[in-house]
Amino acid sequence: YDWIPPGGDLEGYAGRLLVTHEAAGGREDIIPTARLVPPVVAAGVGCRRGTAAAEILRAIDEACAGEGVDRLAVGVLASIDSKRDEQGLLEAAAALGAELRWYDAGRLAALGCPGSDFVRRQVGTPAVAEPAALLAAGEGARMLAGKTAYGAVTVALALGVRERREGRSGGGVTVVGIGAGTGELLTVEAAGALAAADTVVGYRTYIEQVKRILSGDSRDGKRFISGSMGRERQRCREALAAAAAGQRVALVSSGDPGVYGMAGLLLEMAGDTPVAIAPGVTAAQLAAARLGAPLMNDYITLSLSDLLTPRDEVLRRAEAAAAADMVVCLYNPASRKRRPLFEAVCAILRRHRADETVVGWVRNAGGPGEEAAIINLGELPGAGIDMRCLVIVGNSHTRIVDGRMVTSRGYERKQETGGGV
Repeated sequence: YDWIPPGGDLEGYAGRLLVTHEAAGGREDIIPTARLVPPVVAAGVGCRRGTAAAEILRAIDEACAGEGVDRLAVGVLASIDSKRDEQGLLEAAAALGAELRWYDAGRLAALGCPGSDFVRRQVGTPAVAEPAALLAAGEGARMLAGKTAYGAVTVALALGVRERREGRSGGGVTVVGIGAGTGELLTVEAAGALAAADTVVGYRTYIEQVKRILSGDSRDGKRFISGSMGRERQRCREALAAAAAGQRVALVSSGDPGVYGMAGLLLEMAGDTPVAIAPGVTAAQLAAARLGAPLMNDYITLSLSDLLTPRDEVLRRAEAAAAADMVVCLYNPASRKRRPLFEAVCAILRRHRADETVVGWVRNAGGPGEEAAIINLGELPGAGIDMRCLVIVGNSHTRIVDGRMVTSRGYERKQETGGGV
């Protein structure tokens, strides 16, 4: 085979592999041609709030068509970080299979790209699209298309060299359980997933915990994407978009990701994206260890959050658990708004169990300022329980042994009847 320069003579060749960011041109019917389009183009995008993904994609298509760029070459979509929660941008990146990159106003303004005072007053930098495209395309990038407005969307295109680590395979997402967010309680598998990740996505508090866990060497070069509580779908979309762009992504979740965590939602949304799950130490396990051994027999975990589960359903499950004489672990037990639900569940438990039933609670299990106490069921409603607590309500076989909460496994009954252990 031979390398043929652009515009070179194709006579005498039976076929060719064309590696290009450019759209298909007229010379491709001269000889059989297979095209390989590397994702080396960065699209810098500015848009009005609420702009739909379809409109953003149309603008990118028009910008690409105007410069003869194949849309498949767009490997990065970049904008100002104040747009991080812009649904249209997130969906557009996912549709393109492009990585998302966000830059603060200071970094964008530092490139000195021409812009307007109006934009500066709105977002703190005179220009967004052009500097975002250049930063995303990397060192040595060149502008393919300066900023152009397409209705509510502004697009600029820059050409760079896509960074890929030697030997890297395709992208994927590992949902990582970080337990209480401390290095001491992180599983080996979870630590390895965090160290190997190119991009780490999570709720802002968990991202700060991960940064403290990682050493300087393993933290350098990673991209961290943080968001607010209640933005779980957005975080999944960002993780999947980064994976589609070839990144190894860690989507972090407190405790274990499969226990009231991010694993289920990501699996529902992942499609063909490879997903792995790295388990973590759950709040129930941590709290049980601090209190003694309250989970020695059958138990149930019950979240008192009615944000995703209707209140009536929570109460129905509480009734069933209380009647079954199972140890009950209460997650998300009480907030200012949900205090009545906590009190209703306490009332259900007290209908089925004596007020002397042993109860333990742990606040900030495994974290700074950890607190724990063993009380009884009658004292639970007035114990000052809040959202940072994990509550374990014992069953009829739970007792206090030398100041520790212990639920009988049944060994003593087995021994009395002469059975083996």
